[in-house]
Amino acid sequence: MSDPFARASQALTDALLQLDQAITLAEGNVAAAKQLGLPEATDLGARLPAIILRAREFLASVPTVSQAPRWGEQRRLLDQASTFQPLFAPYALLGQRVAMPKQASADRLTREK
Repeated sequence: MSDPFARASQALTDALLQLDQAITLAEGNVAAAKQLGLPEATDLGARLPAIILRAREFLASVPTVSQAPRWGEQRRLLDQASTFQPLFAPYALLGQRVAMPKQASADRLTREK
């Protein structure tokens, strides 16, 4: 018999992993943008520590497997995890801006060959 809560548990696990990955990407994108001297890097970099702190506090508050939450609790945690997506969206866009000069350089080298 299948576990009706397994799907909610997997969705929560995926959301938590995505949040952790968003934190890592945001930190890397800000550092790369600062190296390139992108103007928005300063503003986004100044806001990032507070966002990361809130996200890490949330991740630390999630019950472990041994303290498996009820389905309603999993749904609440999943909803809370999804509220971080818009906060990290500008950092994903920043990563695209960082990649553009690298791609242009690679394109130039390809044309020169």
